[in-house]
Amino acid sequence: EALEVPQPTSAMGMKSTTTSGQSDHMLPTTAQSTLTAASAQTTAKRSKILDAPPMLIGIRQISLPLDSPLVHDTNICNLFVSFDFPLVDSERTETPLTIEKPCDGHPVDFNYLLRFEFHGNEVDNDHVIAGQEPVKALRSIVKRIKKESSYMLVFELVSEPPVTQADAACETVGLVAVDLEKILASEHDLNGEHMAILDPANPSKPALGTLQ
Repeated sequence: EALEVPQPTSAMGMKSTTTSGQSDHMLPTTAQSTLTAASAQTTAKRSKILDAPPMLIGIRQISLPLDSPLVHDTNICNLFVSFDFPLVDSERTETPLTIEKPCDGHPVDFNYLLRFEFHGNEVDNDHVIAGQEPVKALRSIVKRIKKESSYMLVFELVSEPPVTQADAACETVGLVAVDLEKILASEHDLNGEHMAILDPANPSKPALGTLQ
């Protein structure tokens, strides 16, 4: 569960609250020192999140080899890519562009870019996710990494049915998994890399194509 976004604090790094009409500064010295130390540690952790650099998630293009099962599946016509990011509306985390399935072996561009900012302030920009939600989300991701030493960000290649099949549902036809823990540990991003698109039903099969 994500921690709360930091609230305004006093100069001591502690909230200025009172209990039963008494100030927290009237606590015994030992108790007050303990609270101050604990609050300082929490404030430091929160500051690290708020000082985190922006995260860019880009989906540039998709490539399908001529022998890819996706190319030969006549039920697949149009494709888009989506991914889940904690506390962020799913409509913001999918490519607004749906492309026609590439069948000639050449890549097709999505040119999608989304920027996550962790300063806690709202930003009026369709290509930027900011405010309290990404701050809470990043805390949640960091806690998961500390607990499980991994956090998989999964991109789904989704087949959108043609307009002539209005009753048909979208179907996930490919997956790309990225471990954020490895990126953070290596300080190496995936810009320009071609990541394998795996079969959702059997990831051990040869890659269906690549996503950049």
